[in-house]
Amino acid sequence: MGQVKSLFPEAVVASVESIINHAGIAVQQDLTAWQDDEEIPVTKYFDNLPFVENGVTISPDPNHWKCQKSGATENLWLNLSDGYIGGGRKNWDGSGGSNGALDHFMDTGEKYPLVVKLGTITTEGSTVHADCFSYAQDENGPVKIPNLVELLAK
Repeated sequence: MGQVKSLFPEAVVASVESIINHAGIAVQQDLTAWQDDEEIPVTKYFDNLPFVENGVTISPDPNHWKCQKSGATENLWLNLSDGYIGGGRKNWDGSGGSNGALDHFMDTGEKYPLVVKLGTITTEGSTVHADCFSYAQDENGPVKIPNLVELLAK
């Protein structure tokens, strides 16, 4: 960028560099959403979440987990109502997941909003921690699920 700097006034170069290196508010919110556990709301769907008795069981072996849409084995989200394993969201540039988990939510009439990211479930004493998300239009973001252990047992 040395040659470009000599062609334009310093103020223009500084403005362009700030735009190029700027992380927009949406990116900043996405990054901080998962970092500050106190800011994540409790989902209102945890207590009356529909459960589908379909005989699906999830293997405890992560080597068996894969997106039911694309076959991908990374960035997987488990639907807590019916056991569907789908890939994470596609990014605006086409990178990221297969969108399998979100597409499944849409394909099932938006009835089963809560998902947990496989590979993030940990225990600390009697407390379970995991990255959880609600696709419900009125939440559409990271959530806490107080009865996660109970839902996972189903």
